[in-house]
Amino acid sequence: MSQFHVDYGDFKREDTVSSMKINLFNDDGTPITPNKSHTWVGKVVRGNKRTEKTYQILISDDDIFVSSKQMKDLPSGDYGLELWEEYDGETVIYPSAGFIGFHIHRNADDSFQSIDPTIDINQMLKSLHQAGLNVVVDKVVNLSSDDSPRVESKIEDGMNRLTFYLPQGQKGDQGDSAYQVWLKAGHQGTEQDFFNFLKGDTGPAPTIHGVTVNKLAAGATPTFDFIAVGDVPGNYNAVIGLPVGTDGHTPVKGTDYWTEADINDLKAKIKAEVEDAVANGKY
Repeated sequence: MSQFHVDYGDFKREDTVSSMKINLFNDDGTPITPNKSHTWVGKVVRGNKRTEKTYQILISDDDIFVSSKQMKDLPSGDYGLELWEEYDGETVIYPSAGFIGFHIHRNADDSFQSIDPTIDINQMLKSLHQAGLNVVVDKVVNLSSDDSPRVESKIEDGMNRLTFYLPQGQKGDQGDSAYQVWLKAGHQGTEQDFFNFLKGDTGPAPTIHGVTVNKLAAGATPTFDFIAVGDVPGNYNAVIGLPVGTDGHTPVKGTDYWTEADINDLKAKIKAEVEDAVANGKY
């Protein structure tokens, strides 16, 4: 039984420069080298119908080529290809089962509506003014989406006054909510179930691995910061910044202590103590 492999099995309708490349194989995977001296043709089917013409085959070593130019008149769609080899009154048809599938895609001219150019009213008015016409837009009237656009004009005070009648765009279909999309994806439940579905799992409790204390200038505001450690969520190092205390004042002798009043008071106390000692026979 023969098998096959196909490359470039997709091309646009009316494309004339592409080619399908086909390679044939035996059941054991060994390649089949087409014999150029034999007669080769291609036959094409679509569904339960076949085309009346046959298609030329180009052979190069183990490669078989079928050009898209021969199929430019076929409509877009899925097709099947058979390769017929004839020699000495014998016929071999490849592949042994099924067909070699290929697809002709629509081009821009196929079943696509033309795009209406956008009318730039300001540019149109500018062009009319440049042509020497005194044109002003009197008003713009919205029409239903089924109506056709039109323009009416009237001459008033030497001006050509225009009224534009423009249809509104058709109202689009309302899109699905996130909850409805969730249901269409195969889930079941209420909106609360949907909210619960969106909520992530509770993360681990934070863990402080280390504490670093940095000295700040006196009067600075204390700082607290937490730096993540590694790739595991919830692991932190604490960094604390604390201001130092202000320097204390060093007292100056004769200025900050042992003032004149202190000295006189001390003298009085010493004198009183000596007089008391003498009077009481302590000396």
